[in-house]
Amino acid sequence: MKVALDQITASPTPLRYHEEAAALNARLHEGTHARDDFRFPQGLAADLEHYRAGLDVVFEGRIAGDAEGTCARCLEPYAFPLERDVHMVLVPRAAVGAEDRDDDVDLGFFEGEEIDVTALVAEYALLTLPTIPLCHEDCRGLCPQCGTNRNVRPCACVEEPARRAGGLAALAGMKIGHGSGGK
Repeated sequence: MKVALDQITASPTPLRYHEEAAALNARLHEGTHARDDFRFPQGLAADLEHYRAGLDVVFEGRIAGDAEGTCARCLEPYAFPLERDVHMVLVPRAAVGAEDRDDDVDLGFFEGEEIDVTALVAEYALLTLPTIPLCHEDCRGLCPQCGTNRNVRPCACVEEPARRAGGLAALAGMKIGHGSGGK
């Protein structure tokens, strides 16, 4: 969805539409930070308003819909609701100096004669997704030996004690005795 700048006035104007799944999923998986763990199977509902504040353009409202993730522990797909308030101030890129380009989440830039609202909705949706996708907090995951999903059925594998890794791993097997030098 794109909105022409000449259609954005100082009065708040409603913008209610359904962002299609294909557009959101394409944005979600593009670039170097591809997020294959998440999808938007039905797209998202966008209930927004836009208006001008001087040269700036403001978008406010809410996005909502269902998302689908792949659990990081058991690799099963799971659905969850996604809702987020949107508040974004877009500043003309030409009016901003290099020192003013802050990493403020609610500040963006535009150039040209139209604003890509799909990019705005996709950005807010991405910021709403969990960092580690889990079907539920107490997910038991897959057995590291046989691959059985422990949420579905137990496996007969004997768990090995966790091996220590890292810079101090060499100290794990060290025996400390009580020598004559200590109290």
